[in-house]
Amino acid sequence: MSEQPKKRQNQSRIRKASRPVHYSKAIADRICEILQTSCRSLDSIAESEDGMPNVRTLYRWLDQDAGFRRQYTLARQTQVHNLLDDCLEIADDEAGDLTELETADGQPYWVSNPVHLARAKQRISWRMQLLTGLSPKKYNDSTGPIHVDTVHDDPK
Repeated sequence: MSEQPKKRQNQSRIRKASRPVHYSKAIADRICEILQTSCRSLDSIAESEDGMPNVRTLYRWLDQDAGFRRQYTLARQTQVHNLLDDCLEIADDEAGDLTELETADGQPYWVSNPVHLARAKQRISWRMQLLTGLSPKKYNDSTGPIHVDTVHDDPK
């Protein structure tokens, strides 16, 4: 019987290709584009996108580069507004809210579709949790109703 070489513990881990460490405007632009068009986190982008630096490097870039920090902040604000838009679309979409049934004599009638409504509620709730994490001062449930913009109505 031939003896196979022992595996090193480090061999079980797959090494990623070398990651960039120096600030790159192109990478910063790509990160912000992904943030604006998705619900993804910075960690998720760093781990799953090819050619991305690790998340510690990205936080260092944010700390050291004011331009990237502004761009990142705007991307996060856009992400928040997109999540709010998603919530409104889901809440306003009536398709599937009712199901048509028939009586014994064949007369149609409509009933609420609890499965569809529960799913819509779950989708909105998930997005609201993301909003609370992304902008806790603005969307925290414990502070009362959601305030969509910074203009405050007169309480009278």
